[in-house]
Amino acid sequence: MDSVTAASTSSVGTEIGTELSTETSLNYLNGLLGHADGVMYVRDAVHNRFVLANPSFERLTGLSAAEIIGKTSHDLFPSFIADVHRANDLAVLADGVARTSREFATRADGSLREFISHKFPLFDRCGRAYAVGGISTDVTELEAERRATIRKQHESESRFRTVFEHAPIGQIFSEIQGPVTEVNAPLARMLGYQPEEMIGRSVADFADSDEMGRIKEAAASLMSGASITVSAIRRFRHRDGHLVPVRVTSALLRDDTGQPQWWASLVLDITEEERTRADLERVHRESLRAAERLQVLHTIAGAANEAADIETAAPQVLHAVGRHFGWLRGPAALGRR
Repeated sequence: MDSVTAASTSSVGTEIGTELSTETSLNYLNGLLGHADGVMYVRDAVHNRFVLANPSFERLTGLSAAEIIGKTSHDLFPSFIADVHRANDLAVLADGVARTSREFATRADGSLREFISHKFPLFDRCGRAYAVGGISTDVTELEAERRATIRKQHESESRFRTVFEHAPIGQIFSEIQGPVTEVNAPLARMLGYQPEEMIGRSVADFADSDEMGRIKEAAASLMSGASITVSAIRRFRHRDGHLVPVRVTSALLRDDTGQPQWWASLVLDITEEERTRADLERVHRESLRAAERLQVLHTIAGAANEAADIETAAPQVLHAVGRHFGWLRGPAALGRR
């Protein structure tokens, strides 16, 4: 510390330890007012006239301090702004308690600025509040950014909600080791419920009991990080008791710290898919049986054509059929008696 700084510090310490001189107090005040980024001012209690304004206030209004002193908020700002200033001042004067509030002011160019204003009462020697002091911080850009962020969040949430409610696929969210928190209408309809009837209940209330072991295995895989998503065919129980075949794709959602928070699952009803698969398998089996019958008929027709007369046709047909089915003895042998 150099000698000038040391001397100044010693002088300040001495003065603070006793009593600041008027000149020193004014120097401190002028330094504070002159270098503060915030708009600082004092208005008298009775007439709402400015008795002090710092350079930041001058830059805001485009007026000098001399032009500001003696004027009221209504002289400098539109009524809808000045009325709020005065109401906040009166609230501070009414109970002598400092308050912080959101206020507005206009620049010299007419642009609107938003402020966070901290106002406090100034008391005379008799304890009467004779003025209100204020320190106002311009938060216009910060508030614009905050509102833009909120608007984007709202738009994002609105898009999510629209997709969640109107997607042609069931969606369900539940807490880790906790109840169902969100269910969309398609999933609720799939199981015969209203969404609000499923919220707050356990997933186990809707899954077939035989599935719970496999569901727990899938959850453990997601929790361990071995899988990012798990997809499987499950059976959920409808409200009326019948089982609904579904394809479930699940993922683990984490909070900002990386801790597991929610299960998110997409659920597709595959009842029609399974019915179609069963129909195709049935048609395939019937086609195979029809092909076999055609082969037998072809064998019979060939044997009949090779026979010289009706008496020899029967044994030859039986022999051909026995050869087709792999019979070594039996019906074919009967024809040779």
